[in-house]
Amino acid sequence: MDRTILLARQPIYDGSLGVFAYELLHRSIDPEQSRVRDGDEASSMVLVDAFGSPGLAGLTDGKPAFINFTEHLILNPPPVDPDLLVVEVLEDV
Repeated sequence: MDRTILLARQPIYDGSLGVFAYELLHRSIDPEQSRVRDGDEASSMVLVDAFGSPGLAGLTDGKPAFINFTEHLILNPPPVDPDLLVVEVLEDV
């Protein structure tokens, strides 16, 4: 069964205005459900989508991906390539 992949890919620029990396964020098709109620679920969905079919390097043109991590994900990290992923610590952690 195909599942629609929804991610926001926000560029992060360096001092020369070149794209240094991308922040990947969870998004929902249904605007009523676009509010994140469970940070673990949202971050997990981003990770699954990013490392799924197109691959992280395909989503970020080979640049690093910044992904929000909850406390749970920081304490129980998924097996990811540290050269491709930058952990963003949420404000409430």
